[in-house]
Amino acid sequence: MSATLYCNPLPLPQLPRGRYSGQPTAFEQQFDLPDAFCIFFGKDRPDFRESGDVEVLHYQPDGCWYLFGSSRAGDSVYRSRDFLTWEHFQISLTAGNGYAPAVTQRSGKVYLSFSLSPLYEADHPLGPYHSLGYLCDQRGAKLKAWLDPALFTDDDQRMYAYWGYGPADGGLFGAEIESLYPPVIKGEPTFLIDFNREHLWERFGEANEDPDFSSLEGASMFKHEGRYYLLYSANGAGFRNYAEGCYIGSSPLGPFEYARSSPFARQSTGIVNSCAHGGFVRGPDNQVWYFYSTCIRQRHEYERRIGRDRVFFNAAHEPQVCISASPRHLDGSDAGLLPVSVNKRVDSSSHEAWNIDRYAIDDCTHTWWQPAFNDPQPWLTLELRREFALRAIRILWSEVNLDYERGILPEPVKYRLDFYRRGESEPSRTLDFSDQQEDLVVDFRTFAEIPAQRVRLTILQG
Repeated sequence: MSATLYCNPLPLPQLPRGRYSGQPTAFEQQFDLPDAFCIFFGKDRPDFRESGDVEVLHYQPDGCWYLFGSSRAGDSVYRSRDFLTWEHFQISLTAGNGYAPAVTQRSGKVYLSFSLSPLYEADHPLGPYHSLGYLCDQRGAKLKAWLDPALFTDDDQRMYAYWGYGPADGGLFGAEIESLYPPVIKGEPTFLIDFNREHLWERFGEANEDPDFSSLEGASMFKHEGRYYLLYSANGAGFRNYAEGCYIGSSPLGPFEYARSSPFARQSTGIVNSCAHGGFVRGPDNQVWYFYSTCIRQRHEYERRIGRDRVFFNAAHEPQVCISASPRHLDGSDAGLLPVSVNKRVDSSSHEAWNIDRYAIDDCTHTWWQPAFNDPQPWLTLELRREFALRAIRILWSEVNLDYERGILPEPVKYRLDFYRRGESEPSRTLDFSDQQEDLVVDFRTFAEIPAQRVRLTILQG
């Protein structure tokens, strides 16, 4: 099996703690929030892990890719040297908010910010970072609605900022950054776009049923062949049909024209859904890729993972992305591997409450199989009905008992896979991961072809 395959959601190691999990942070407590936000800021919030609202920086000095995503502290960064495997690093930040990162490089420096956060500067994507202060207007006032920001450096090294939320905060805005010491924009903010009820996919709700409201957010800027692509997301990050759209302009601040391919990324069913709030980046061979959030939704509606897929441009220079949930080659082409487990027959050693074994294979992220708490060595057996040539596995682990305050922390899951040929009672092959040392909440592995009709997963620890 080729070592140049990836599969969504991406198997990022040591996924960080979710933004709205556990006790509210000191940063959260400084806001007087309405009752509508109690689901996020209430005191009885289950722990979960996430990374979303992703931005990837291709750092020119070392040629590596650095992935930044939303989390509780915003201090997790991933580095890839080959655009396939990712290493986890922690950075140190002075502010307490780590949601919706914005990152760019300019003149040998790296600049990073988050929603409602200062602008940080570093000599390297992994830091150390120091705060330059909040981005302000010409009068010295903090920019209004510094939410879901984006940073962009043009070829002439002029830097731009994008931010906002529509329609509640008036839409998305942009400005050139005139000074970094302290951070100040040039002139007045430029209005860019807002919710357009004629774009039906932008309308709020799972069925886009609300013609008068949306969550238009997640600005990102990318330049390709002399054109400026203003990406944005709608219609609400908690919905399965959350999607990504685009406006195209001839300068960083527009004017912009709506791309008729919008939403160019949308997937509302299956393991990989709610695919939005991301950005473009150049990968190997200068190909353009789209990194995006995708929802799990087991412990919280914003429990998310990261996906990626290749970007293609049509004759009108508009982006198009085919969201994938099966293995792909590094160039984005389909590896030809089909899922053979969905809704097949299954048996298990036990289950807890309503979390029956069939939920392990129903192609749905917000249901899961949970063994009984007193099951010493849980197992799940999958009957494929006929013999297949198996070449890869993908397991999305559930973490229903996480509790950081009580010391119940993430750990590597140790397990074994036994493969049985048709009519055999003893396994013909075994893949033993009992020495697993890497903490992977999404586990994707390829291997040499194994013919099998039954597969048994035995959880040894975790």
